[in-house]
Amino acid sequence: MTLSGYAPIVLAPKASSRDEERRAVAINTEYARKRRRWLEISQEEMARRIGVHRMTFWRWETGEREPRADELQRWARALDITLDRLLTEPAEVAS
Repeated sequence: MTLSGYAPIVLAPKASSRDEERRAVAINTEYARKRRRWLEISQEEMARRIGVHRMTFWRWETGEREPRADELQRWARALDITLDRLLTEPAEVAS
C-alpha cells in the first residue's frame, strides 16, 4: 500500500569510495579509438604495448571494462597523449 505523493523506498548498497572515484572521470574511448587507428596500431599491438591481453584492451576500448590507474597511464603513453586527454569529465561525455 502506498500513500499518494510518496515515492517507494529503494534500498541499494552504499557506493564505495572506489565507485565515487570512477564516476569522477570517464575514459574518452571514442577519441582513443580514433587516435589508435590514426597511428595505424591494431588492438592486438596496442594490448601488447600496454601489457594486457587483447580481449582486455577490447573491453576497455568498447567501454565494457575500466583499466586500473597504471594501465591508463600506459594506454595514454602508447597513444602518445597525456592522461588528461584520455580522460574526460562526465559532463563533457554527456554533451
